[in-house]
Amino acid sequence: MAILTISREFGSGSREIGQAVAKILNYEYINKERLLDDIRTAGKEWGKYGKDFDEHCPTIWEKYDW
Repeated sequence: MAILTISREFGSGSREIGQAVAKILNYEYINKERLLDDIRTAGKEWGKYGKDFDEHCPTIWEKYDW
């Protein structure tokens, strides 16, 4: 199974790009809400982890710590 992820910024049009690429490649397009819903079905602790991870803004050290 191949997975393609697209990082985006507000107003960049990446949602439409992602949907178009998924259609061209015959992939299923899954948005963030669907992904978090699927994580929540695995249990409350996973749902909280998914939400916290999504809302986490990395510090400058996390961004450049190799």
